[in-house]
Amino acid sequence: MRRRQRGVYRFDNISHEPHDLSETTMPRAPAAFTLFATLLTAVPASHAATAADSWNEVLERVIPSVVSLQVNETRYFEMDYPGNSVGTGFVVDVEQGLILTNRHLVSAGPVVTEAVFVNDEEVPLEAVYRDPVHDFGFYRFDPAALKYLQPPALPLVPEAAKVGADIRIIGNDDGEKIMILDGTLARLDREAPSYSGYTDFNTFYIQAAAGTSGGSSGSPVINVKGQVLALNAGTASDRASSSFFLPLDRVVRALRLIQEGQVVTRGTLQAVFQHTPYDELVRLGLSEGAQQQARQRFPAGRGLLVVEQVVPGGPADGTVLPGDILIEVNKTPIASFAPLEGILDAHVGKKVSILLERGGTRHEIELTVDDLHSLMPTSFVEFGAGLLHEVNYQMARKYNLPAEGVALVYKGYAWGNAGIPSDVVIRSVGNTPILSLDDLYTELARRAHLERVPIRYFPLNDRHAAELRTLQVDRFWFPFKRCRLDERGNWPCEEAGEPPAAAAAEVQKTDTSVGGPPPLQALGPSIVKVKTTLPANYIEGTGGVRFTGHGLVVDAERGWVITDRDAVPLPVGDISITVARSVRVAAEVVLVHPIHNLALIRYDPALLGDTVLKSARLDPKQLASSDKVWQVGFNSNGDYVALETLVSRIAPVNIGTPDWASFQAVNVDVVHTRDNDASSGGVLCDRRGRVHALWATFFRDTSEDGRLSENWGIPIRVVQALLEQMRAGEEPRSLAAQFSSLSLTAARDRGLSQTRVDAIERKEPVRRRVLTVDRTVAGTQAATLLSPGDLVLAANGSTVTRFEHLDAVSQAAQVELTLLRDGAEIQVVVPTMSLVGQSLDRLAFWAGLVLHDPHWEVATQQGQPRTGVYVAWYFNGSPGKGSGVRPVSRIIAVDGEKVTDLQTFLSLVAAKKDREPVRLTLVDELGKTYVRTLKVDQRYWSTRVFVQSETGWSLAASSGSD
Repeated sequence: MRRRQRGVYRFDNISHEPHDLSETTMPRAPAAFTLFATLLTAVPASHAATAADSWNEVLERVIPSVVSLQVNETRYFEMDYPGNSVGTGFVVDVEQGLILTNRHLVSAGPVVTEAVFVNDEEVPLEAVYRDPVHDFGFYRFDPAALKYLQPPALPLVPEAAKVGADIRIIGNDDGEKIMILDGTLARLDREAPSYSGYTDFNTFYIQAAAGTSGGSSGSPVINVKGQVLALNAGTASDRASSSFFLPLDRVVRALRLIQEGQVVTRGTLQAVFQHTPYDELVRLGLSEGAQQQARQRFPAGRGLLVVEQVVPGGPADGTVLPGDILIEVNKTPIASFAPLEGILDAHVGKKVSILLERGGTRHEIELTVDDLHSLMPTSFVEFGAGLLHEVNYQMARKYNLPAEGVALVYKGYAWGNAGIPSDVVIRSVGNTPILSLDDLYTELARRAHLERVPIRYFPLNDRHAAELRTLQVDRFWFPFKRCRLDERGNWPCEEAGEPPAAAAAEVQKTDTSVGGPPPLQALGPSIVKVKTTLPANYIEGTGGVRFTGHGLVVDAERGWVITDRDAVPLPVGDISITVARSVRVAAEVVLVHPIHNLALIRYDPALLGDTVLKSARLDPKQLASSDKVWQVGFNSNGDYVALETLVSRIAPVNIGTPDWASFQAVNVDVVHTRDNDASSGGVLCDRRGRVHALWATFFRDTSEDGRLSENWGIPIRVVQALLEQMRAGEEPRSLAAQFSSLSLTAARDRGLSQTRVDAIERKEPVRRRVLTVDRTVAGTQAATLLSPGDLVLAANGSTVTRFEHLDAVSQAAQVELTLLRDGAEIQVVVPTMSLVGQSLDRLAFWAGLVLHDPHWEVATQQGQPRTGVYVAWYFNGSPGKGSGVRPVSRIIAVDGEKVTDLQTFLSLVAAKKDREPVRLTLVDELGKTYVRTLKVDQRYWSTRVFVQSETGWSLAASSGSD
């Protein structure tokens, strides 16, 4: 069950820890104090037994009509988030299959919902109606789909709601199917509760101490006759027992019109009213004559309606003012919401006469009633995984804006990469003003992939703070489409055609010369900034989607730049380099190293014209403690840094194992300096600019602390060895094992002989240590030949004490290792494996899950074979998220058929139709097998498959109606 913040109140289908109610938000106490005497009256035991029997009979009739709703809100829409939640609804028309529930369960946007009846029959639903303002809506099911149950329609009787009425709320409280809660109606004129997103207004709410919680939204509130008095909607907090119910007067009207096949007209003046008691009305200027007249007309009333807000640009704007007291509409006296709405709903597009009192003076004006439905989004655009629709009435009311223009309600991939947040209004694209969704669609459709376009916008909550960002168009990772609401409550989408051909890349030039100390002057033309954006979170366990860092030009002729995996974590996504803080050019991955914290990327030198980029001079000097070095790079503000410092120590990299399978740098000694934080990237060099180490960022993702990082130097010898292999067309290789170092003292405790100690001390007189096996890669021959705890004494007959020694000998097809295991020396011949082809080369979005073949770290950190399909992450509101499939699991079977890799999986699910069930067998990170089922959603969660080849990434397949 999804949980979502709703401000000081919450909807009952969503449990969350809300803020406490303050005195300023508490409703006024009801005037009917005689209620307390009634409630305290003793009830004879015989009467209690009779009442219990009556309730039992009623509940038996009612429960078959109450359904559990499984709701998948598939998109960000209005001010709500996508997600998978549970709620309640109930049958109000058997012949037409109509189910009444809350608006926030029907959702204003795309939704996929199923109803489960008390006998566990499941039927799909269509969203028939969602009210633009009030918290109710209707679903429709096919009555013929029910084979074993004939539920009665529950009667809606709003006039039976009386203070003191004994009630029952039947629903899925706290997500439990069919819970029955009791209560007593305490107030019929409570102010509508306020939420952080969608909020009801211009209506009374009914209050009772019923203690409803998550899952109870949409439950019927019934009396002992089985009549539905109200619709359960929300509660004050998880710590309070107050429950809020929506009155049914407007629901009854909407139901009748739907049953008759008519349009449910809804009118508005774009003004928010508040019911205000007479004492406050007097302070607002209500005349004595008006008060006397109102009390005579409404003897049971406690006040009148007062204008609380006028939405800019609406019919009331400029003529009606906050604080105006409503007296009459079309000569009809008005003292509550329902009569007002009745008149407005009957006069959509027509004029009405409004009589107001302002400061004791009466004003009669004519206003044209707006169509509320026209102020709600009926289409949206998805672009770069962002969602945009026109500013609607709910947004306009909340942020005091005109209901016009286009809002970016979810930033997604491309807009987020541009630094444009969600919940903004787009003012222009390029130089074209954006007044409607048509304007936006037309302007974006003429933009080529990767074209950079200025976007002007302002935040919804601050219309005066206009900002400008540059959007890089994405027409590859995510579809560009427009979706429209149809008469069945679905949102069929039409994908845009092919984007226009991109113009030839413009050749750019900049001056790379840098002043300052000699090392900075020498390396200024060799250090660049690197940026990577990933299309989804947690691919290969990498937390985040946007990464920046620094790179070193190591081959200007080839356009090679070496960087770390904090800047280029994966061989997927969009990569660029920035030269001299002036010119940006695209780059691509040559190799992402699965063991060392290195990535080799390539740019096209021709795109830089006469720009001077130089290959850095690499000096493989072995650094030692107290050596003087220059730290050259950039600080956190992007400014050049050149600082002379000292090497503090050389030590094996040790940043800890991530909480989930993700890249972990191993098998390398790193350089620590006295000023570790002087720069966030760059190099360690001598005064002449000769590079001794790449100053890299080492990171680890944790569930508690997020992304942790440290900066250390990778000896340039490691980089040189890799470059030499790549230039020679050779594939770097590995022993497929993770090593650490052990002191000679600890090694002696494990049985290391004096002879071996002598050999190690001769080779390492200062740094006396021995290497030991920590982990092996599951499924490799190394995993069968090596054991954690083995001491590595020699390789091919030569004593080894450093990681680089093992790296060097591991470039052959096999290595003979001398090991100390259980106190005895043994020799094993270990085949090595190529590191090329170990990284991601295929990625799929299926049913809202992010899938790829199991990566290197699944085998090293989890000790599991690289078979099946790895579940990296999910998209909220998708079938994959709602099914309970856990990220970091591997799918090993589909409907009982074995899955070996992603290609096999995709072939098994390719023929699945929309809403067809799929049974997935999975293994979690601990090796525990579990099973989940989901239903394929081809409407809103189409399949997209990306494949990497020598020419880069391409879209191999895309399926689904959108």
